[in-house]
Parts: sequence; C-alpha cells; structure tokens
Amino acid sequence: MNKIKNLLKQHQITVLHFIPGRVRLASPHWKDETYILRRIIEELRSEERIFSVVYTKETGSLLITYNKDPVHNEKQIESWFERLSNILSGN
Repeated sequence: MNKIKNLLKQHQITVLHFIPGRVRLASPHWKDETYILRRIIEELRSEERIFSVVYTKETGSLLITYNKDPVHNEKQIESWFERLSNILSGN
C-alpha cells in the first residue's frame, strides 16, 4: 500500500472514498487536463476487472467500480495506479 500512497501523493491524487469494489479519486489537475483525463479513463476501462469509470466534472473526481476479489485486490490496484502514474508522467 505504501507504493500506492506514494504514487497518489506524487500526482496530487486524493482518495475521497474507498470501499472494496469502489473508489472515488480526485485531483485538481483533472478539471483542466481533458486529454490526460481521457487517456486515464480509456486505460482503466480497458482493464477487464474494472466495471466502470465515471468522471464528474463538477467535483473533478473519478468513480471507479471494480471486481473486489480479495485474492488479487492489492496487487491489481497497485498495477492500475502504476498505469495512471505512467500517463500522468507523460509516458
């Protein structure tokens, strides 16, 4: 979990709400960076364990619902944040 926390902090992403299977993230950068936001949404939606990704412009937040299978939960979430980090770092 420390790796996830570091990636979130590095990219100014805040976890607004979390329960297994559902997480709401926010960043002050997402309101103005529509290209990056689109890439993030496309990348997350391509993941078969993610059911939906919904952006709310008014709050600048992403609501992500996913398969909460505990066997792969932490490693899977960590890989998603690494993919987000790559996009936000310009890769």
